[in-house]
Amino acid sequence: MEKAAVFYDKDKKMAEFYQCSGYSIFGLEQDELKEIGEAVFEPVAPSSPAAIRARVNELIAGLGDCKTAAFGNISGIPYSAFDMAGFCIFQLGDNTREGIKGLLKDLQQFKEKQSKASQAKVAPEETDVEGVYRFDLIKAQEANPELSSKKALLPFFELTPFMELELTCAHIPPWLERDERFLIRVEKAVAGQLVLITHRQCEGG
Repeated sequence: MEKAAVFYDKDKKMAEFYQCSGYSIFGLEQDELKEIGEAVFEPVAPSSPAAIRARVNELIAGLGDCKTAAFGNISGIPYSAFDMAGFCIFQLGDNTREGIKGLLKDLQQFKEKQSKASQAKVAPEETDVEGVYRFDLIKAQEANPELSSKKALLPFFELTPFMELELTCAHIPPWLERDERFLIRVEKAVAGQLVLITHRQCEGG
């Protein structure tokens, strides 16, 4: 369940960090927003850096496994302390249930995208046949929009001895077509093209 600690002032309004005197922890489960905890505290005084950091770390310790925090505004040492503790930090204009739910849904979607990106294959993998590799560039770029064909394939071509690469792509990258080291054959695929790439010296035995 995604959770977020929403910090507020004595009137339970979103505020600048040093004005905050309490927080509520909200969770999102099956699209339902639940308040699962709250706490009050003395506002952190903007005193010495060491004292501020110590007080902020006390607040962080009280949040347990909640690693998302929202404020009206936060900067400087408090922001740094939350950031170093691994928090996702948000600034909210108001703490309506709709706004908090939207924050948690955005966080959920962001983490899902991150998970898909980390699971997606970003380099060719060897098949059951030794020396034959397979790579789906279409799926890799869907999960990692910033991944270019060169970034995915050049390290493989430079460092990996291979007999054949089965590449699924929307179109053959122009730089690959120009590379005289390889012979390229194109076949139909369910999505995009299946491109079979071999070294010229490997072709025909």
